[in-house]
Amino acid sequence: MAPSNALLCGSLALAVAWWPALANAQDDARLLPTGTFLAGDGTERPLRQTHEEGLHPLRNDPRYFRAAVEAFSVLLVGEAYYWIRPSINKEDWDFPDGKTRLENFVPSFDTNLHVTNDILHPLGPGAWYYWIARENGINIPLSLLYSATTSALFEFVGEILEKASINDLIVTPMGGLSTGEFFTHLSDYLNSAPNPRWGHDVAGWTLGLPHRANRPGWYSGPANALPPDNLGFSSYHWHRFQLGVGEMLATNDLGRQDFMYDFRADAEFVSIPGFLRPGRFVLPFHNGELTEGHFRASFGSGGNQTWDINFAAHLTGRYEQNVSRDRVGHAWMVSLQSAYDFAERYRLGRYDAWALVHLLGPAIRWWGVDHDLIADLELAVAPDFAVIQSQAWPEWKARFTDQGQKSELIAQGYYFAYGWSPRLRATLAWHGVELGSRVTYGMYGSFDKGDRFQENLTNNPHDTDQIAEIDTWLKFRVPNTPLMLRAYATHTGRYSTITPLATRTWDRQYGANFGVIF
Repeated sequence: MAPSNALLCGSLALAVAWWPALANAQDDARLLPTGTFLAGDGTERPLRQTHEEGLHPLRNDPRYFRAAVEAFSVLLVGEAYYWIRPSINKEDWDFPDGKTRLENFVPSFDTNLHVTNDILHPLGPGAWYYWIARENGINIPLSLLYSATTSALFEFVGEILEKASINDLIVTPMGGLSTGEFFTHLSDYLNSAPNPRWGHDVAGWTLGLPHRANRPGWYSGPANALPPDNLGFSSYHWHRFQLGVGEMLATNDLGRQDFMYDFRADAEFVSIPGFLRPGRFVLPFHNGELTEGHFRASFGSGGNQTWDINFAAHLTGRYEQNVSRDRVGHAWMVSLQSAYDFAERYRLGRYDAWALVHLLGPAIRWWGVDHDLIADLELAVAPDFAVIQSQAWPEWKARFTDQGQKSELIAQGYYFAYGWSPRLRATLAWHGVELGSRVTYGMYGSFDKGDRFQENLTNNPHDTDQIAEIDTWLKFRVPNTPLMLRAYATHTGRYSTITPLATRTWDRQYGANFGVIF
């Protein structure tokens, strides 16, 4: 943990010392006129006009009825599955008929599998309801309302033979918010090629399907389009894709270790023209202009495997940039952010899992630019709704039995919780070499009411958890190629309690990935 903390402190100190130097350097630098930026073809462009032209036309021409029909179509697919596969779903059926259901309308927490509740729902219907609304030109607040309303319709009406699920009413739309916003910008990007070829069309009709299906047939991009980027799509969207495979050594507090194969995929989008290019402008934004998604899977011997999925979206805020023609300057942003973290880990004799819905919270980010040297600092904090696998539960169950405990603990070993989390990230990049660290910390306490069988809770102590994760990396990109090598060290610490028991656990990974960045 010490090297990561030292890196973050050092980066912050560097930023504090560097920022005035950059400001002074600009006194004699060639600044662009206020409100403009330098495009990839060397022309000066007005920021506000270019930003508005680059937004999908449907953003300004909402189709409310069409969005509702498409979202309802997705709901019908889920409803068909609900009745076609009764052998799977009837375990949750609490009522013999719809009349009895209507007499018991109060929702409760459910006991479904962690994967079903916490990745299939937000990545499935939650993201699709929201994504469909956004691609029909509907703004972020109303798109979230579409998603929440459709989710509630399925919970209260579609699943007529069971109690509506409190956690599904939260995780499906709120987990789908950052997830759906990421896929909205991914599909916008994959349909932005100024001179599309067959590969661009394939990308547009697959990963960019909702955008392609909903845009007007006559639409061919803004009249004053920006030049294409390295992939042939519009340079309106700054992007970074990374794919890597490698191997890591996993260790934990039990003294166990194993080598595991590791796969990572990362994507980031900034839908602000001229991002970190020479430019001098202020932009209030409200279309989720900064989004990112991360996926990681690891596999080892004896069934060891881990799955980690993360999404984040800066939904609305203010971005300001002042970078001279010779690329010296800074940029900063303050925003309202939503994020989602999912983890499921069978590793070294221990099962651990959580899902963290980072509800709307403030974030601040700062970039410093000095030619090819770029610093990036970000701090975000948010209230959370969480689903957490209790590390204290196995011992508590062995000592006191599971009689009278929460039904989700008995069935799955997890509990539903509320809490908050700060997240800090710092990177320093120069000529293809990047040093970075990310620190996340969360404090959580269990919901002790709303159980599916609340009347059976006769022994219901309070559950708490603290989750800390520190990831430090050094990345090197081979000059003039998309090839990269990334070495990393990750520490995860857990402090889990069920009164009167407390359990501390940790695990670490040391590894390297070889891959591409483009």
